Amino acid sequence: MPARMRIIAVLALASWFSATWAAEGGGAPCLEFTDTVCDLGRIAAGSGYHECRFEFVNRADSAVSIVGALSACGCTVPTYPKHPVAPGQRGVVTVTYDASGRPAGEIDKTITLITTGRPERIVLRIAGEAFTLQNTLR
Repeated sequence: MPARMRIIAVLALASWFSATWAAEGGGAPCLEFTDTVCDLGRIAAGSGYHECRFEFVNRADSAVSIVGALSACGCTVPTYPKHPVAPGQRGVVTVTYDASGRPAGEIDKTITLITTGRPERIVLRIAGEAFTLQNTLR
């Protein structure tokens, strides 16, 4: 399945899950992200570091902390606020993707944030395609 179709499928599933969760009394998420997918587009394989910024606001009535972040592989390194985020306060989770030594092909990496709010786990995703000179003339 092409990367763009996967992104659409993930977004549709996330939208359905959010609606179902809210209907079942879960309410709105505490940390509201502007986007949970960062599309790097087409990058050169082995091109070094690429940074994605995931901006959010705390929509809860109390402070929420990000207490951990699990990365799908060592090529993605998340940086997040280490202090509680007050109600209404904005924050940024930065994820650095290292394309060095990575092969050409689809990029699909996930980072799972563990929070003290609802939901307790938030999945962020980096997508794109790494190319080499050999596969640019398709």
